[in-house]
Formats: sequence, structure tokens, C-alpha cells
Amino acid sequence: MEHYVHQYIIGMDTNPAETELNLRSIIQAIESNETDLSGLVIVMQEFLVSEEANLRAKGLSLLTGVLKGISKTCVTSKDVGVFSQFYVDRLHDQYCISELLNGLNALLSLNPACGPQDTLKIVQGIFEKC
Repeated sequence: MEHYVHQYIIGMDTNPAETELNLRSIIQAIESNETDLSGLVIVMQEFLVSEEANLRAKGLSLLTGVLKGISKTCVTSKDVGVFSQFYVDRLHDQYCISELLNGLNALLSLNPACGPQDTLKIVQGIFEKC
């Protein structure tokens, strides 16, 4: 998993085709239960909290790509709650606002895991932070 994450981050600037292959490999690893979303976040932690805005944006882009591409059956209501709070809490990061909003949009599309209460929390969070 770590290999695919690093190759995704590196490839974003140089090789879009390889980047897409790495994203698919990460999604496949989650869907085949080799890892789960929390395992992915642990591997990605250095990018998601990096002081370098470019690396944070790439990390968020990867996480959002996974949420958009993963089978809805692999995402629980708890996952939606954790990730929605994660994205909302970072809305102050102006450099990454596009990736953050795309991530929230991906979460909103994850029915039935993203229920009405989750949707309400996301919308309220957006208005409170912005």
C-alpha cells in the first residue's frame, strides 16, 4: 500500500497514467480486504498533515479519489462520520479547498453509508467553517 501511495503522489506531476493505475491498485486493495480506509490514512498521514501545501493537496486528492472510486459497500456510516469531520475541520486550508470540497462531495454520494444525519452535519460544517 505504501508503495502505491508514494507512487501516486510522485506521479501526479509526471505521469497521470501511472497515477491512475496506483489509485486503482489502492482501491482494489481496500475492496479485497487487504487493508481498509483507516489503514490507508495511516500510510498517507505524512502527506495529509504535511506543512507543504502541495503535498497536502496531493494527499487529499488521493483520499478523495479513493472515496469516489471505492465500492459503496466498503464504506461504513462510521467511516463517513470520521472522514466528513476530517474534511470539514480542514476547510480553513485555502490552498486545498478544491480537494476538500471534492472530498465532501464524494462522501455525500456514498449512500446508504452517508445518511441524512451525515449530510446535515456536512452542510452545517461547511457553513460554520466558511
